[in-house]
Amino acid sequence: MHSSPLLSSLSLFPQIYREELPNGLTLLVDPHFQADVVSIQLWCATGSIHEGKYAGSGISHLLEHLLFKGTAKRNGNQIAWQMQSLGGHLNAYTSYDRTVYHVDLPSSYWKEALEILADLVFHAAIPPTEFEQEKEVIRREIAMVEDDPDSLLFELAFETAFSKHPLKYPIIGLLGLFDAIDRQAVLDYYHSRYVPQNVFLVISGAVSPEEVCAKVKEILGNEPMGFLEPLDLPEEPAQISPRFASKEIQTEVARLCLVFHVPGYGHPDAPALELFSTLLAQTHSSLLHQKLVEKEAIAQQVVSFFLDYASVGVFGIEAECSPEKVELLGARILEELHSLPQKGITEEDFILGLKQQFSHSLRELRSASARAKTIGNGWLMFKDPLYKENFLRKLYSVEKQKVLNLVPTYFREDNLTQVQVIPKKQKSKVFSILPKESSSKCFELSNGIQFIYRSDPLPLQYFRATFDGGPLWELPTQIGISKLAASILVKGTQKRSAEKLARDIEIIGGSFGADSGNNSAGLYIECLSEEWQTALDIFSEMIREPACLESELEIEKRKLLHQIRLMRDDPVYIAQSLLRKTLWQDHPYAHNPMGTEETVEQITVEDIQQFILSVFKTGRMVLGMCGPLDPEKGLKGIESCFSDFPRVPIPKMVEVAYPKFEKPLRVEQRIPGKEQAIVGLSFRIPPIHDPIQISLDVISEILSDLGSRLFIKVREEKGLAYFVFPTRFLGWKGGSFSIIAGTDPQTKEEVEKIILEVLDEIIKEGFSEEELQRAKAKLLSEEKISSQYPSSSIALSTVNALLGLGWDYEEKKIKIIEQISLDELNAAAQNLFSSKDCVIGVVYP
Repeated sequence: MHSSPLLSSLSLFPQIYREELPNGLTLLVDPHFQADVVSIQLWCATGSIHEGKYAGSGISHLLEHLLFKGTAKRNGNQIAWQMQSLGGHLNAYTSYDRTVYHVDLPSSYWKEALEILADLVFHAAIPPTEFEQEKEVIRREIAMVEDDPDSLLFELAFETAFSKHPLKYPIIGLLGLFDAIDRQAVLDYYHSRYVPQNVFLVISGAVSPEEVCAKVKEILGNEPMGFLEPLDLPEEPAQISPRFASKEIQTEVARLCLVFHVPGYGHPDAPALELFSTLLAQTHSSLLHQKLVEKEAIAQQVVSFFLDYASVGVFGIEAECSPEKVELLGARILEELHSLPQKGITEEDFILGLKQQFSHSLRELRSASARAKTIGNGWLMFKDPLYKENFLRKLYSVEKQKVLNLVPTYFREDNLTQVQVIPKKQKSKVFSILPKESSSKCFELSNGIQFIYRSDPLPLQYFRATFDGGPLWELPTQIGISKLAASILVKGTQKRSAEKLARDIEIIGGSFGADSGNNSAGLYIECLSEEWQTALDIFSEMIREPACLESELEIEKRKLLHQIRLMRDDPVYIAQSLLRKTLWQDHPYAHNPMGTEETVEQITVEDIQQFILSVFKTGRMVLGMCGPLDPEKGLKGIESCFSDFPRVPIPKMVEVAYPKFEKPLRVEQRIPGKEQAIVGLSFRIPPIHDPIQISLDVISEILSDLGSRLFIKVREEKGLAYFVFPTRFLGWKGGSFSIIAGTDPQTKEEVEKIILEVLDEIIKEGFSEEELQRAKAKLLSEEKISSQYPSSSIALSTVNALLGLGWDYEEKKIKIIEQISLDELNAAAQNLFSSKDCVIGVVYP
């Protein structure tokens, strides 16, 4: 049996208050005062596997949508507006075994939010006028799944693996059965499943349990009990032979999934199965990743998973590869799997897996919403809100031999389901915000490098470095080099191979990674806090002494090329790329930071070495750290590692004038083999330093919510699109503000017309004071919610510092947002949406 000093004193949820109301509804309260935030979650123990005579119709998911359409007290728009005014982030999701309605917001407004959420869940009107319209929205969602190869793969795997159990049906439903649902069926289902005995409430955050209990009794205590018919789920017959299925779609990448029937989380083997998944294919140093991705280059990605739905377990392995390698990849996965009992697992690998599981579980508890979800999972499955904590203790009691014994027990050929989604044979040419009492500080090393620190009591230590990067620092023939150079930093040093580097980090419960975007690149490492010195030494080594091996560069180029091909499967990406290239033309911003196949292919090791030396390894680098480590101790360690980096001016960026348009441009592109059309508008905006960006933050927030004009006009009133949202690209030299909508190809012209009408209305009439105040409340709420994620806050602070905005820019921005007037906002909106520097782009089958 293994142990951990942290595990021995582990208490993930020191105080959980539980009370069952007389009507059967259970309340679980997790008082947690790390941030001034609360998450309220109403869980209904019903999902797609509980649909009984409606099995396969997606009625649970349809009902979830319809509950947002209003009650006797408030209509759907009022629900959205009232929750926005509280700073609430309201949403819901349906899974196989649950439907969850949740809101995150500042804790001072939890009472008002609870009343709205309870009204939404228990008193839904399901208006007849909204019924068919919402069904049309979901039909577009079903069409979107057909354009998503990963979703298709998952659905194909479950459809093939299960013959009797309702897990064989997609959550969203089969179109033929979905079309047959009428409003009366939905009402009957609603009244039979949404009864207090089948619902529980989880509240996590800065609240008083006694006050919560009293308010919950007042709001929900009088909800009448209902007749809850027991549901006997069909038992899945034992599989007696392997099953195979294949689907051809318009894609450039082959996807493979191997699935095995296993017991659920309540079984004694569950901890071993969870650990086995980590050892097999969840980390950089895991068996299948090292063998098949890094060494043999058969796969671009391999990931394993262990899932449990109503005590029915599924163990799966998903992989992506070039189409010609899909058969070989499937064979090699099975070969490696079945050879494990003979090869065994080293003690080092085994401990690595345990520490990875432990640190991953800690990371899942950073926010109030994640804590509430963890508590809810435990209560739904086992009536045990402390299930995660107890499961971790069981995990550390697992012996190696028990893990090895899983292979002959469950991973037999007769228990295998293997499915694939592959390209069609014929190819078509495709025309820091901070808490009120800031726990962050900024220091300066002796050479001028900025070092930003934030305290966090969770026993995880995080280090971050942010460098210059992106298209402005890249030659036109080397677009994508920032991304490749960043990825090379994690592929070995002059002292450690890529495999040893991954192992040395993961053995201390660590995770690591690199990123690169439009303006910067970065490197991070996180570990159990007791191992911080080891992590810092490795972090420094990765930056100072990258190996830059030809063999590793070829692996990273292969992965990046794979990502480029993957993105070409996504209609939204295709539309955004069309808008970006048309808006920026010959300017570097016309390029996606990933680059193209042509530019990536020709980048050499020498190019990477020179880029790291001239752009990354300079005194302009910004460093960050968060965790329980004393800041003075951290500063001393950072100083010893990086104080000799040279001071340098801003590197010379690529200077290209961007085009000016006499009138908006309109472009179209065909995407054969897809089901949906994407309509997009993109406006050029000033550089990231321009003060107008804060007004654009508010405009983006106004247009992005469920109660926004765009959402109401395009989706709610007309039912023409499943999604419509604004998105921005911000850069040193300028950026773009875009609006993207997904619709049926037959209605693309109408959607374009409505979006233009909404923008014209904004130009002429402006936004209302109510819209402004709701957006301010949401942005202030986001500040509080983001404060729960110290590592993300530190990463953002380092980027802001690098760009010259200041490490505390997010804090200053909120103060400016609070002071923005309606006249100021409307002037910015009028200037934005009347600009001639605009592109309208449409992609469709």
